[in-house]
Amino acid sequence: MTSALEIAAQLLAFTAAEFAAAPDLDLSERVRALLYSDFEGMAIAAPMAGADGQHFDAGSPMPIAVAYRMSGGRGWDVPLARNVVLVARNLVDGRVLFRDPFAPQGGHKRHSQRQPLDRGARPPEAQLAGWNAEITWIDGAGLGLTGLPGDWHLTLIWYDWASNDLALGVAGSRSEPNPQTVYLPAIENPDAGPEMPEPPRAPGLALAAMRLHGAPGTIRVSGRLALPRRPHMAPANPGSDSAPDAVVSLTLLALGPNAPRQGWRFTLPASVVNDTAHAQFTVDLGPGGPPLPPGPLVLWGIADEALAGPIRIDADMPLNR
Repeated sequence: MTSALEIAAQLLAFTAAEFAAAPDLDLSERVRALLYSDFEGMAIAAPMAGADGQHFDAGSPMPIAVAYRMSGGRGWDVPLARNVVLVARNLVDGRVLFRDPFAPQGGHKRHSQRQPLDRGARPPEAQLAGWNAEITWIDGAGLGLTGLPGDWHLTLIWYDWASNDLALGVAGSRSEPNPQTVYLPAIENPDAGPEMPEPPRAPGLALAAMRLHGAPGTIRVSGRLALPRRPHMAPANPGSDSAPDAVVSLTLLALGPNAPRQGWRFTLPASVVNDTAHAQFTVDLGPGGPPLPPGPLVLWGIADEALAGPIRIDADMPLNR
């Protein structure tokens, strides 16, 4: 099956002039090729901008092309505008931003519906048969990305789908990241929960999750990560007996179909071996914080350039006993 990277290289390989003309390009032939491909998912691409071919100037346009091909059933179950989030990771200062890429904006009226869904019963499968494909655009500057200097990794997440990763730089004065302190709340009954996943290869993040018995609305997540050590991982009070080698930020994102997203941020103590930061963790989601989205959901993990998921957690998922 064709991959997102292949779609980006084949159908989203626009010239600089074509990117500059977005969103007014005639894309009918590319959309037709996409529709008749065997691709299922999303792919993204952007121009290589700047004198060095790597960085956008602060405030400059940042057109991002998006191609997707989906079944009619998916289009009904998780409509694009209500279930897509752009995840942006800044490798310079460690921040993670979530953006709604299809908020109402010129030329995208079909993506802008934000009222509660009132569609009646799901149509019969026969009415949802077939495939839909489109190539559209995201305005990265309009989302504020070109006002934030740094080395960015961008990924579109559409509920349980993720696009290819897009590495972009934004030129400008970069502030020094602040030293970090550990924030990892203690958990009750640490022996309960999912089995710890195998350590990933660097750069990587591995997750496992399950609902907890006797704690409604609680999901326990365990994981391991291995990441290149970066300046933003510097610990507070370095050199002290209590300071870890590094402190790594972990963001967990919970998505329910057509439901508001929920995110949690933790900072983990890490050991460093051969300039690679290693950490493992177990955290609880739900209690004492934002409520989990109702019904079935998926979890994604974000740490530096690494993205892990989706971890599916169904509404009737067996409890850990």
